[in-house]
Amino acid sequence: MRALIMAGGAGTRLMLGEKPLVTINGTPMISLVLAAFERAGYDSVIVTSPRTPFTINWARVNGIECIRGAGQGYIQDLQEAVKTIEETGPFFTWMIT
Repeated sequence: MRALIMAGGAGTRLMLGEKPLVTINGTPMISLVLAAFERAGYDSVIVTSPRTPFTINWARVNGIECIRGAGQGYIQDLQEAVKTIEETGPFFTWMIT
């Protein structure tokens, strides 16, 4: 089963850079989320937005599938990602907030 990791938040209120790349004990938050889904047996896909260009680059460097949503909001970007990957079965979604 797939896990769609919604990682399009800029994190402006945090003032620490892009939210998915905020580090926790020296590790980017997105990496911790992906590792948890991997341990659970999910195939993860990161869904980004125009507000997270560094997260897109991070995913490329780490060989992780990444879809760039339009940044219109959680539901719209989720729908766009499901259509892009042609998902027809159940999937898990997680939003980095």
